[in-house]
Amino acid sequence: MDHEIERMAAVTEAESWRRTPYHDCQRLKGAGVDCAQYPAAVYHGVGLIAKVPHFHYSPQWHVNQREELYLQVVRSYATEFTGPPLPGDFVIYRVGHCHAHGAIVIAWPRIIHAVKGRGVVYGDGLDEPFARVRLGDRDPLFFTLFPADAGIK
Repeated sequence: MDHEIERMAAVTEAESWRRTPYHDCQRLKGAGVDCAQYPAAVYHGVGLIAKVPHFHYSPQWHVNQREELYLQVVRSYATEFTGPPLPGDFVIYRVGHCHAHGAIVIAWPRIIHAVKGRGVVYGDGLDEPFARVRLGDRDPLFFTLFPADAGIK
């Protein structure tokens, strides 16, 4: 499959989750999803990654510890790059002590993500509450499932 077609398939699948309610640790379209399970479901749904094993985690882990658990999982499925991201790429933001909120790029800076209290909604990747630039940090971080498109060999 051509990468442009794959990217658009990822965007279409991501948008098909709109209005799914936010529920911690869940991954069921129309019923409930969180910001970690949402991209796992979307990318698996279009065949870009294997099914990510479902495991329980505390919804507050990023507040109480500094271990980059979410970032470790993301790095095992996607390739980090400096950006700018293209449609279908993934962006992850620091929340609390570590990177703990992910979103799928529609057309940067337009993103779609699962937000507590709002469900799966569109957002502005540069204007979300977690999109603050921190001196010395490279935040947000961008990832792709299409390394050749990002100039990565």
